[in-house]
Amino acid sequence: MTQWGAEVLAAARRREVQERICVLTDRLEFVRKQVADIEGELVEAQLDDLELAVRAPHEFNLDDSVFGGSLPL
Repeated sequence: MTQWGAEVLAAARRREVQERICVLTDRLEFVRKQVADIEGELVEAQLDDLELAVRAPHEFNLDDSVFGGSLPL
């Protein structure tokens, strides 16, 4: 193989690798956004759980709480 041919192949391989990096970076950003959305929903649900415990402690079973009965009084 000539040096020119080797350079062409190396350049093509670099482009393939760069494209793969771009695809993987995009996928990672998408997953990070999904994780952030899920974490936000989880925090909202935990706050709802805590709010229910505070509003009606006599009706609230601490064992049912995500806080495992460790609610401050």
